[in-house]
Amino acid sequence: MASPCRIPGPVLRGCNSQACGRDTLPDEAQCSASTCSRSADRSAPTSGCERPHQQFHQFSRRQDRWQSVSSPPPSLLGRSSFPGRKVPTHIKGTCRGTGPNMWFHHHSVDANSCRLRPSAVQAKSSSSSYTSSPTSTAAADNPTIPSQIPLFEEADLDHPAWAGRTFSRATNIALALSPIFHAVRDAARGYFMRFAEESGIPWRELVSSLEQSTVYDEMDLVENKSITYPEYYLKPFHGYKESNLCWKAAFEIEPANLMVAKRAFKTVMPTTSPIECEELQKRYWILAVKNHLDRYGPKGPVTDILDIGCSIGLSANALADAFPDAQVTGLDASPHFLAVASYRQKQAAQAGKARSKPIRWMHALAEDSGLPSRSFDIVSLSYVVHELPLHIKQSIFSEARRLLRPGGTIAIIDISPKSKHYHQIPLPIAVLIKSMEPFLDEHFLFDCKSELQKAGFTNVESVLTNPRHATTTATAAA
Repeated sequence: MASPCRIPGPVLRGCNSQACGRDTLPDEAQCSASTCSRSADRSAPTSGCERPHQQFHQFSRRQDRWQSVSSPPPSLLGRSSFPGRKVPTHIKGTCRGTGPNMWFHHHSVDANSCRLRPSAVQAKSSSSSYTSSPTSTAAADNPTIPSQIPLFEEADLDHPAWAGRTFSRATNIALALSPIFHAVRDAARGYFMRFAEESGIPWRELVSSLEQSTVYDEMDLVENKSITYPEYYLKPFHGYKESNLCWKAAFEIEPANLMVAKRAFKTVMPTTSPIECEELQKRYWILAVKNHLDRYGPKGPVTDILDIGCSIGLSANALADAFPDAQVTGLDASPHFLAVASYRQKQAAQAGKARSKPIRWMHALAEDSGLPSRSFDIVSLSYVVHELPLHIKQSIFSEARRLLRPGGTIAIIDISPKSKHYHQIPLPIAVLIKSMEPFLDEHFLFDCKSELQKAGFTNVESVLTNPRHATTTATAAA
């Protein structure tokens, strides 16, 4: 038998092993003898610590270089959104088991106490507007995917009380003044970058690595020079004067995405690394999509997926990982974003991790894609809807309906108006966020379910897939 791993950590009640480093709570099956054999599922015990410990990629504490130790266990992270990217995943003092349900065992959430719990939560009634999804067949058969989406606590109101009210309108008027806007924007960027770097995200290093690369050569390969950009897309956005039409915006997406994921889970998993938060964020989103397909999708394989607003390819790669036999197309209005996506895909291929079906990158407007009707099984929008004015949201929903085959699924993950975080957020932080998100008020007041139904969708469901963001799915009517 392999030697048990020896990682310092808390010893659970009833555990006789000083080697046990698991960070779970002490209210499940007892440990035995000198090695830990705990499992979230008592009917499926695992060997637990009785295996050679696998070190993970970790970012050095000096935060000045990536340190590749060894590959992360498949049961922990699966495949990275960017194959070949070195990612920090180690958490000091914890040992992640490899048996069935072990990942979910460590990371399920009790909505009432907001603490990590060792067992899966019960799903609420499917008639609720926001519900926890039942177990996915695919997830149950694959120990690398959580079997359920944890139940994250919602607010009582449908949207934050400040959205669209006097405070918010006054903030909008103030931010329309250039000196105030620039001051608040700079404060917001500083605030979020500090949080990122204090969380161990090497923001400047990730940006610098792209600045010094050959990514610029990809622009001519992906850009559609015939596009005329609409007014909304040219507004200053996310602190960038040129909106998404600049290299700085494209280069900062990767660290910004890690920061968003870390902030999303920080209250329920304060010690979890940004990359693990990012992986959980994607896994629960994908699980919600698969749950919807299991319940309402047509029989047969998913063959074609369109990721609208694919940015630098994070969500498109996650979809390609989840549906390896499908052809994924990533569409975005920013040629700078698509250049980074294309560059990353070529990097992966050069590292020997080429996909059998490479993702296709398309430079087009989401509301007028020019793609053939009824040509996709899934249309995804990942963190796109909150960035759009109302009439563009409606146009994109109609375009998605046109592009989907009968019974196809639209999947939207975005900021949730029902998230307790945004209802409790301090007003000064709300001002900082509003300086980066010009359409935030419209988003919080937007009735996504109603608009999807108007566009011709049925079976509209929404579930919090992390404490701040909801995944909404619906079926294209025949």
